[in-house]
Amino acid sequence: MKGWLMAVAIVTLGIAGPLVAAAPTGEAPEVPVITEPSFLVCTGAEAGGGFTSHVAVASAEAGGVTATAIGTGSSETVAINSAGGADIDVDRLAELGVTPLLMELPTDQAGAATVTRSGTADATSSCAGAPGESQVLAGASSQSGEDLTLIVANPFAPEARVQVAASGELGEEVVAELEEVVVPPSTAISLPVGRILPARESLSIRIDPLAGRVAAALRQVAATDAAVWEGRTGSQEWFIPLPVIDGAGASIALAAAAPIGFEYTVEPAGQAGQGEMLTEGSVAAGGQAIIPASALGASTKGVVISATEPVVADLMLSGPDARAVTPGASRSALRWLVPGAGPDEATSVRLWVLTVDDQLANITVTPLAPGYAPRAYQPDPRGLTMLQVAEGPSQGVIVDGDAEIVVVWTSQRGASVALATATPLEE
Repeated sequence: MKGWLMAVAIVTLGIAGPLVAAAPTGEAPEVPVITEPSFLVCTGAEAGGGFTSHVAVASAEAGGVTATAIGTGSSETVAINSAGGADIDVDRLAELGVTPLLMELPTDQAGAATVTRSGTADATSSCAGAPGESQVLAGASSQSGEDLTLIVANPFAPEARVQVAASGELGEEVVAELEEVVVPPSTAISLPVGRILPARESLSIRIDPLAGRVAAALRQVAATDAAVWEGRTGSQEWFIPLPVIDGAGASIALAAAAPIGFEYTVEPAGQAGQGEMLTEGSVAAGGQAIIPASALGASTKGVVISATEPVVADLMLSGPDARAVTPGASRSALRWLVPGAGPDEATSVRLWVLTVDDQLANITVTPLAPGYAPRAYQPDPRGLTMLQVAEGPSQGVIVDGDAEIVVVWTSQRGASVALATATPLEE
């Protein structure tokens, strides 16, 4: 297994705005390098049972991409041309149920996206690595009518053991069923945390490794929509764009990556360090903070969160018929890979580009396939630029800024909303 691959699980959702319509050309775009290991785990992928997933893979170099179903060992290898891509149906690798995939790519200049759909509900989740550090999944709920499941995948040969702790309105909770969870080699398990910890209005889940390494995702299913999102390790700084979606308000969930308290500040993106404070607070050990975007002011389009300890900040979109969650970005960058961001007849896709450096003057969007030319755009002076992907390949796009930016993307099908943070690229 060489290098390291990256994947994103994507829910389809619809949105409108300025077009990112790609004009055909004869040359394929040049793709920058992703400085990550060359494997990722698509923990939230599913086969059958009302949910179906496929993985959209994009690569800047020709070579084989191998997807292996964790648990069954079934695998599929597909060939990818330079700056091209391929789709892998999870149904071809498993018959039923949650089926995380271990993805291997031939190059570091690659990415992928898992698209999951069930009836009227879509869900997205960035595939991630399997760190040996604590991971946090914030922004969950186990209220009546919602099914909340924690998926833990061990793609490696050694056995893994983890402790699962929850933070919510009752403080930190560690129950017997979650105190020491064994994940056998090359196996994924599903834990019904909604039944173990019912009727919690808000929950943040922390996974502490006791032995081995795992990847984790939460799946929350309600009557009209579903959300799937991955665990992330802690950082003391997070960048959060605040998309504006009809019928779905934005909020931010903050939780520590250890059983300790922390203090935090929230500043407007593009003006961080200039003295303008939107809000600040402190969180006791085992607690969490929920920050509604409406409390930050109508003119706030994105924020930078600083904390005194490593935390995870997840962005939530929620409404009567919509639910989506994604981790924020722990850093800004000049270039972002957005795998899987291609619309279809029933789905509209939007890019949300947050200005982090107020010197930003140009944004360029390049579809990841031969025959499509880059398009240049001027950033919205209010700090968040919305670009609708009008056409292009499902492999996704690259977004470049001439100064530091952060990119998230949404998709919408009917009332269902999906949300994912793009992947920062190294030059």
